[in-house]
Amino acid sequence: GYMKFIVNLSFGLGSFCAARKIIDEAGTDNVVCVFADTKYEDEDTYAWGRAAAKSLGCEIVELADGRNPWQVFKDERFIGNSRLDPCAKILKRRLIDRYLTDMYAKDSVNIIFGIHISEKDRFERIDKKTGKRLGIKPRMEEKGWHVRAPLCESPYLSLSDMETMATDAGLWKQKLYVLGFPHANCGGRCVKQGQSGWALLYKTMPERFIEVRDNEEEMRRHLGKDVSMLTETRKGKKYSLTLVELQRRIDAKCEVPQFDFGGCACFAGDE
Repeated sequence: GYMKFIVNLSFGLGSFCAARKIIDEAGTDNVVCVFADTKYEDEDTYAWGRAAAKSLGCEIVELADGRNPWQVFKDERFIGNSRLDPCAKILKRRLIDRYLTDMYAKDSVNIIFGIHISEKDRFERIDKKTGKRLGIKPRMEEKGWHVRAPLCESPYLSLSDMETMATDAGLWKQKLYVLGFPHANCGGRCVKQGQSGWALLYKTMPERFIEVRDNEEEMRRHLGKDVSMLTETRKGKKYSLTLVELQRRIDAKCEVPQFDFGGCACFAGDE
């Protein structure tokens, strides 16, 4: 039988370009784009993603749990951080896994990720993780399920190639990219990002920073524990670093790491 291609469309530039490459290879009829909605994306990201999906011309399936990341943290009694991400696990991976197993249990499927060659290690992690999660690694080959990242395959695309691809499709540069965020996830509020990401959010969209800061404080009270998204190491010992403290440092003009953006990597799963 023919091969189905299921693209994890995250509404960012990478997954759009991966989808474009696959469609050029396999045609629109065999490609389905699946978007798992965290209910927490920037308005511009939703608009961009839907315009991108439309320009691709293939079927798009939108899945949603209905909760946003902070509602998940409350229900799970755990704040996501750079090492563990219940938000992505529940709002993205689990939904897409369920969709794949429900829809394509009997078919040969290529599962497509938008990971760029510069993050190839993430793809290697995903390849193992996805197989394990779906319980398909042992049966993967006989079942005809494969995991692919077209941007890790030649011809390789640079960032400017990717931007051109988007412009050619009539798309604009997303607001979050324009503001300097390295990815467009969760409206600049990804719990896995480092201090630089939060500092950039505070500078560009302070009301969003404050909303997350307050969510974190509420969770700390709710759990009665010294927990936080960020941690820092001082003299070899690990301490939690809250957004309240980070904000205090930024306001006091303290030095905040400049290149600590961290990676979102929703599909790579927990470290």
